[in-house]
Amino acid sequence: MRRKIAVLLVLIFTITAVFAAKYHTVPIGDQGYRIVEIAQFRGIIPVQSQVKPYSLSQMRELLNTIRTSDAISKSEREIIDSVLSEYDRLYGSETVNSFKGFINNGFLRFGDSKSNIAIGGSFTSKNVAGISFTDGKVLDSRNRGLVYARGDLFDVMSFDMNFGFHVEKINTNAYLPLEFPIEVSGNYFILQGKDVYSIYNGIGLLLGVSSNPEVDLSLYDNKLNIRYASVKRDWGPANNNLALSQSASTMAGLEINIKPLDWFEYTVMHASLTKFAINAIEGVRFPSDLYAHDQYNNNLSIHRLDLKFGGFQFGLMENVVWRKRSELAYLNPLAIYEVVQNEVSDYDNMMFGFDTSYTFKNLGKVYFAFALDEMSSLSIKTFFINARHIMAVQGGVEIPISVGSFGKMGIQLTYIPPFFGSHYIQLDNPFGSSPYSTAYVNKGKLISYPLNPDSLELKVSFVMDFAKNYTMDLTIRDQMRSAQYSVVETGTDVLTSMGYLYEEDYATKKFFKNIWNNILDVEANVTRRFEGFPLELTVGFKFTLESTRSFNLDGRTIVPVVPEEHDYGKLNFGDTDMGYGPWNTPYITVLGKVGVSIYF
Repeated sequence: MRRKIAVLLVLIFTITAVFAAKYHTVPIGDQGYRIVEIAQFRGIIPVQSQVKPYSLSQMRELLNTIRTSDAISKSEREIIDSVLSEYDRLYGSETVNSFKGFINNGFLRFGDSKSNIAIGGSFTSKNVAGISFTDGKVLDSRNRGLVYARGDLFDVMSFDMNFGFHVEKINTNAYLPLEFPIEVSGNYFILQGKDVYSIYNGIGLLLGVSSNPEVDLSLYDNKLNIRYASVKRDWGPANNNLALSQSASTMAGLEINIKPLDWFEYTVMHASLTKFAINAIEGVRFPSDLYAHDQYNNNLSIHRLDLKFGGFQFGLMENVVWRKRSELAYLNPLAIYEVVQNEVSDYDNMMFGFDTSYTFKNLGKVYFAFALDEMSSLSIKTFFINARHIMAVQGGVEIPISVGSFGKMGIQLTYIPPFFGSHYIQLDNPFGSSPYSTAYVNKGKLISYPLNPDSLELKVSFVMDFAKNYTMDLTIRDQMRSAQYSVVETGTDVLTSMGYLYEEDYATKKFFKNIWNNILDVEANVTRRFEGFPLELTVGFKFTLESTRSFNLDGRTIVPVVPEEHDYGKLNFGDTDMGYGPWNTPYITVLGKVGVSIYF
């Protein structure tokens, strides 16, 4: 019977192969990714894929190779042993069917090495508390209980079925703009006090649920991988990327990755983008479906071609956000989205880009990324300053450091141009009765880099293990925002779309002349993991200094056809003086952070 079921599963995917087990996704942010990256810097292993997350079998193989190298220290080998031991505990095949085993692990597991099922749960609490010298006390508490069933079936596939229940008290002052985390699905259920669809600091307790199911197959010795999952993904060489970033909310997608040659890799994914019913957060508008019903009822198709030769990597990507409909053209894994978009009457929002990196043995990695959302002409004179040339750029360097174990330092510069990821509201909707938008968002959050359009960020980061079960990280960021094309007092955002019919009326970009907001943020954390019991503690601090100045929108906007009350149709051509006021006294926020995960 087992053999028959295995054959049936193979037929479903129209593939026959020799299978190996344990393909579960290693979550983005896992310690193993940093170990693998440092090993690439040292030349212990070849340069690896820029498409993450990796499967458990891939990560185990890489860590075992690193572990046997003479280029790592005894303490680093112990850290790898600890990581592998944790993988075995969470995703291994050892039977756990006693009360003591349940207490020690948080789950019960039955079966054998070919088919096993673990049923269990975990609890995670993340808390930020402190004071904003402008807004008073800050308390943000995120608490989640999770139950799950996961394991491997018939030596063919891995699966994870889970359900989370969340209790949250929200304060947006605990986060930088666009880094407000949304881990629940769809909406919050119960609110004490104010409007459930507008988030205010100190609003009370919110309740929510979440589910992130996963099914994984890996075939032909990891040369063909299939993942049908709602997980975080990160495609590219940077710390948060331009096309698909780890900061984005989880999305349910069918992903196929093929590596027929050592130097050639191709990945394609089709995902369902979802909404979140928030109309505003502390008075700042949010891409919401609350009043527009199904305004963001979209899909994402994205593919990426990677080439690598020695330490050199080059990636070419293309993606499109398109209205949910009976459209088969995008589903062809070899389709060129630019061609398809034109063939189906240009309803959709397409982006093209590339990235490149080079890893120098024992020195580190340099990288550069480029993403193009829109372009009008190829005039060299106006190529970089034309408002419709919506081009995001990113570059950085990462170097290994000798302090501690598996340490690295990074410097990264990211520029997100005005109108990047946004799209006009389509009033004439051939797919339904209500207006719709194909802005580059999922659950109201950006899919790409977590920075408002018309912004520049400089980031310096440092991370290392300074003992077997201790990790420290430090991040310093400076973010600058321009208001040249803003239509609201809170600055340019992903809802600020360009009026392409008025292209000639837009002034050229003058970013530094129109800066109205600057944020300096310093954040440090120490994480402690315990052996023998699945408990993880994190403590840290966060210091934020924000400076702003007012600007005058009078006489700057026109309202074409979209109702004015939504601000969707307002255009700011950025061609006159904004009338900026003086810089205000900086807003200062000092926060402490405490987190705990049990049975994670």
